[in-house]
Amino acid sequence: MAGGIRVHRTIRGRAGVARRTVGVLTGAALVGIGALGVTVGGSEARALADSRAYELYCPGTPVGNIVLNDVVTTGTISPPAPAPGQQFSVTGYQTTLDLPSSIVSAAAALGNTDIAGTGTSRVDVSGASPSSVESDSTFDVPIPSPVPDAGLVIASPSPVATIGPFTSAGGDIQVTQNRIDLTLEVSGSILPLSCTAYPNNSASTGITSSAPHAPPISPVIATYTLPLAVSTTGLPDATHGQSYSAPLAARGGHPSYLWKLVAGSGELPRGLRVHPRAGVISGVLRNRDSGTYTFTVEVRDTDKTTRPHTQETATRVLSITVS
Repeated sequence: MAGGIRVHRTIRGRAGVARRTVGVLTGAALVGIGALGVTVGGSEARALADSRAYELYCPGTPVGNIVLNDVVTTGTISPPAPAPGQQFSVTGYQTTLDLPSSIVSAAAALGNTDIAGTGTSRVDVSGASPSSVESDSTFDVPIPSPVPDAGLVIASPSPVATIGPFTSAGGDIQVTQNRIDLTLEVSGSILPLSCTAYPNNSASTGITSSAPHAPPISPVIATYTLPLAVSTTGLPDATHGQSYSAPLAARGGHPSYLWKLVAGSGELPRGLRVHPRAGVISGVLRNRDSGTYTFTVEVRDTDKTTRPHTQETATRVLSITVS
């Protein structure tokens, strides 16, 4: 999200007439925020319990390094299984974050009544074209009284947006969040934030002197993985007394693959066997009976992206002709 966040304040003038002013945060207001209790670390973030949550680390601001925990970017690939050359979009796109209560409370103490902003989010897409897009958004969130301990929840864009269209290249698709830059404006002063994503809770949310103890990440918004399938459609012939080796191939799913001969589906020529991890049928043929041997092989993948781990299987009927 790149752009500006404006914090508005309402001032009561003569005769009780309210007027709304917009400010940019430099100089005096920064001092004011520090004096109003924006402490190092310690702000409690909203507990989203979402595996997609990540952290934004925004170093080098005039008030210190700012950390935003429990940031979540959501979206869905639609249609969910794009065919090669088919267009799809990312629907329900939205980034939700908590502005720490220390900063919100300081802004409220300075007379601000709401936080409004604009932003530009860059989203990268692998396995499709175009490979990246930008989405502009705005938001305006009132500051509640009293300010919640969890801070102020900001959702952008609100309502959710649709990004695209993209054209599928025919393989796996992964949609990730790339760039997030913010500019916080409070009471006539500006606070720019250039933020990088890290694993969630790598540092305490709020203003801190520490840095995340983990490498940066590109948060994944949505993925599509090709279904597991055996891509081998035929096997070479074999000759009595000769060495034989034929690779088995699969696509989709989550490598690595394990192979086996399906019990009761038929027999391999004598002397040959399926190597489970190598995915090869090999050996020396010892059977002098000529003919065609028909059987079924099964491939199983390992899905390490889920807890507990789930697996897919796929089968293919194949034949070897022996002469």
